[in-house]
Amino acid sequence: MRERGDLHCLHEPFMYDYYLNPQKPETRRDMPHFRPESEHPHDYPGIRNMILEQAESTPVFFKDMSYYMKPYLDTENEFFTRISHGFLIRNPQATIASYFKMDESVTLEEIGIEAQWQHVEALQGMGIHPFILEAEAVQRDPQMEIKKWWQSIGLNSIDSAFSWSSEPPSDWTQVQAWHQSSIANNTIRKRNQKDDEIEKQRFDNAVIKAPHLQDYLEYHMPFYQRMLAQIANNGIQPAP
Repeated sequence: MRERGDLHCLHEPFMYDYYLNPQKPETRRDMPHFRPESEHPHDYPGIRNMILEQAESTPVFFKDMSYYMKPYLDTENEFFTRISHGFLIRNPQATIASYFKMDESVTLEEIGIEAQWQHVEALQGMGIHPFILEAEAVQRDPQMEIKKWWQSIGLNSIDSAFSWSSEPPSDWTQVQAWHQSSIANNTIRKRNQKDDEIEKQRFDNAVIKAPHLQDYLEYHMPFYQRMLAQIANNGIQPAP
């Protein structure tokens, strides 16, 4: 989305509300490898208004976690109906092992798949049918999968957007350690036949160290299956 060149891109702007808002002690904590920007707003209204102000002059793309947005799903219809929504889902085994590698204190909520499903349900209740991307499918054929998403939200295809330089975006400085693989490669790495086995082994190794991760998997797997089932409806808008 950054390499397209026609969007102003933001990296998880609402993480500031989730982790740093002093009015939310239930989620406030030191996020590993996160160096906050001093001028970034720390509460939901301030972040929302920052995005809307930027969108007056340039189309905005922002990537965020659904659990950041969950407290506002019942009250923010006007904001959410202005957004084209896309969800990226990944096999929970891979998700859990990857997150645990970076943060051994990862919580059940931060795995994020339940919140994604709640987010999708809330949007459907507003008459919005979001596009869902499966990470493994994107790895197998990045151009086909992402171009289908672009088409669904009215963006033209730009072939040059599928490669990038090794210089990370300026706003990744705050979370650069989380994106070393993307920085080290200049495109989306193609998936191969051994990846499923490798990801399972990484998860099994993580469970040996932290057995509660098996509970995380069992908790989130039903929500992942529901998200997968929604892919068949991509591009189909609900009846009025």
